Amino acid sequence: MKWIIGSLAIIALILGMSIDLVGLFALLLLLLSTWAVLAGAVLFGLWYVLYGLNFVKRRPALALVLCPLCAAFLAAVSVTGSIITASPPIMDRSLNPSVENELEYMFTTDQSDRYSGRFFVMPRRDRERLTRVRELDGEESHRWSSKSKYAAAMILQHGDLANDYKRAFELATMAENEGLVEAESLARAAFDRWQIAQGLPQRFGTQSKVTLGIGGWEERQE
Repeated sequence: MKWIIGSLAIIALILGMSIDLVGLFALLLLLLSTWAVLAGAVLFGLWYVLYGLNFVKRRPALALVLCPLCAAFLAAVSVTGSIITASPPIMDRSLNPSVENELEYMFTTDQSDRYSGRFFVMPRRDRERLTRVRELDGEESHRWSSKSKYAAAMILQHGDLANDYKRAFELATMAENEGLVEAESLARAAFDRWQIAQGLPQRFGTQSKVTLGIGGWEERQE
């Protein structure tokens, strides 16, 4: 059994290091299996009490706890692999990269963090990108290519201030006006976030809050 778990752990580590989506699924599995471990422990304890009182004849099975515990372990290994192989969130400025190369690089790491779930466990990476984009955004930003404007807008709309969302909307709108089709949805999302941050109703209905409750998933418009 140890050899099986060890082999699966190696596979989980390699997959987590290699494929972004594996990291995201592993993170979800880790959350679910953690709850399963707690539920299994409670059920095992109740079953054991009932067994001790002779209300049930069969001894409780350790598999109630061990199975979800193994799943949590393998998921944690995969998440760890995703974390340790993450590229730096921003480029090394000692290399003197161009603004467009920096923005392209940050956009790539930003999207990788979304697909892998790293943004959830490593929020500082978003903050580093956000700080750098704020530094780059200035008088020359109107001369950026449409893709650079789009990249900067994507990072800014992952910010936490109303001004970040406003600027993301402005940059995405400029990129859209320059013919970048995919910038339209980003401009709408950034505008709605800007409105909500000001305590105003959103216009395009792009933002919703999803929560997990006893009755299942619940989604409501902000």
